[in-house]
Amino acid sequence: MKYLKLYESFTTPLKSHMMSVITGFRKVSDFCDEYLAFLKDEGFVTKVSRGDSNSVAIINILKPAYYGAGIHNNKDYNWSEVKDDVIPFYEILKERFDVVVATAVTKFPGSASEEPSGIELDDLIESDITDKNIRYVYIKINLDTDIKESKEVMDFDKMYKTVAEQLFIDISDEFIGRFFPLKIVLDELDGNYNMSICLAMGWMDRINDKEQDWLDELIRDMQEQFSEYNNIYIGYLGDTFSRKRIVFQKENDAFPKKSDDYMEFPKPPNPGRGDQY
Repeated sequence: MKYLKLYESFTTPLKSHMMSVITGFRKVSDFCDEYLAFLKDEGFVTKVSRGDSNSVAIINILKPAYYGAGIHNNKDYNWSEVKDDVIPFYEILKERFDVVVATAVTKFPGSASEEPSGIELDDLIESDITDKNIRYVYIKINLDTDIKESKEVMDFDKMYKTVAEQLFIDISDEFIGRFFPLKIVLDELDGNYNMSICLAMGWMDRINDKEQDWLDELIRDMQEQFSEYNNIYIGYLGDTFSRKRIVFQKENDAFPKKSDDYMEFPKPPNPGRGDQY
């Protein structure tokens, strides 16, 4: 969520893409909470989960049967119990998201890889049938298909530059109040990008294991968010001397400007830690 505000200045296609990549699942969940609140009061549960990939959201509208001691199962219910809430919800859902499958389920799938079977929700709505027992309502949403633009029209320079700027802020905030050299360089060659988080010579002695885990998780999270493009690598090291096209470069005052600046570095808080690597 912290990256969302940065993308509001992007072009509409790029903004739509970034919203889908970063917040698509949360948008579906919030939408269900808003439009199906009344069903919760009637004993129904709306479960939103990820599908077989991060680009798929699954909505299940269930009616649990509780047996005490926290044990429960889902019981069948009549379409008439939910149709007044589900129909307007479903119509707006189709306008805002790409609905791939929508089924009033009458038979559980035979395996986890199978889609549940029953009556297509559109057919059930058009038929005006009200008295129909179903197991649950199942809706599958593809979060990526509203992105019509190809990779060629994506402004990767702008997108990755924004990410680099935010990473610089996040890392600076994490180590604020202490000596911590930092430089981030984003370069590009033949459509492939490399984002180097440079921590200067001796960086291993300046951070502890917990801080390195935090940095690893931050980088891993960003790398995964853009993995579908297969055109960027994010990593950290002491320094980089890239000969590629520089898209973005920023360093703080502590980062050495010349080689003998290292002689003025204060004693690191974790001396000898780097020896283990």
